[in-house]
Amino acid sequence: MELNFDLDFIAPVGLLTSVVLFIHRRPETTRRVFALISQYKPERLYIFADGPRTDKDEDEESLVRSAREETEGVDWHCEVFRHYSLENIGLSKSVLGGLDLVFQSESSAIILEDDCMPSPSFFPFAEKLLGQFEHSEEVAIISGTNLSGMRRTTDPYMFIGHPYIWGWATWKDTWQDFRSHDSPGRSFSNSCDAIPGMFSKLLFWNLLLREVNLNSWAIPFAKYIHARKLLCAMPSVNLIQNIGFDESSTHGNLERIFASVEAGSLDVHSGPPLQTSRNRSKERQISRQMLRRLLKSLLRDPVLVLQVVKRAFAPLK
Repeated sequence: MELNFDLDFIAPVGLLTSVVLFIHRRPETTRRVFALISQYKPERLYIFADGPRTDKDEDEESLVRSAREETEGVDWHCEVFRHYSLENIGLSKSVLGGLDLVFQSESSAIILEDDCMPSPSFFPFAEKLLGQFEHSEEVAIISGTNLSGMRRTTDPYMFIGHPYIWGWATWKDTWQDFRSHDSPGRSFSNSCDAIPGMFSKLLFWNLLLREVNLNSWAIPFAKYIHARKLLCAMPSVNLIQNIGFDESSTHGNLERIFASVEAGSLDVHSGPPLQTSRNRSKERQISRQMLRRLLKSLLRDPVLVLQVVKRAFAPLK
């Protein structure tokens, strides 16, 4: 579904926070995400492009090249740092290595992938909270994602114990602490407390069992936040819509259920920061709403049932 935002909403002043964009082989989604980034005119822009996969069809190199070309129309005053991989290193290595490089120079950053379409509210929301919680030892990330599809609080955001990384922002200290953190392996004790609701716990438990197969950077990052008992700021409405669930997506069959959660708008109040305490009751409400969405999707799509079963019983390493 095409998202049509009223770009008159967007502030004319450029973003002071650097924006990081990870792309690969999807020129159409890259074009749409980059078009919204360009409306906010960040002062510094990092673009990491993975290389073509050798086991794909002959169009692979053309798609990779076209996606890169979609980001070349920087028509505002901006420092652009382009890192184009000649070989395919995969999303996990691209994100880990890319953010390692970014945080050698930046104290904070807003991070998007080529399939994470932000609403215009996302950038001011992320930048404002990055400033408000810059010196907090409790807040790890600012997330743009709220997959419940429903507003559960009158506050513009809440704090939860699990990170959602379809459009997010963080600080240098958080990232570097994560990179030096010893992973607890498949231990589920920290995650069990950090994730609300039996449904959400089971989803993450399944991810832990398949972590080696998935080659994901996001699972170790979540385990780090769980182990440190850190907080994640979640907007009261969803500010990111994932537009990349197709045959070219890296991970996706089960997660695409939540791609129908549209991105909305949010007014960030000018008052003081909210108290940094985890909102467990709102977490449980969101978990229940996500379960309802899953069940409705399964009833509408029998093929999805088979995909869920296949994922649940996938070979483990």
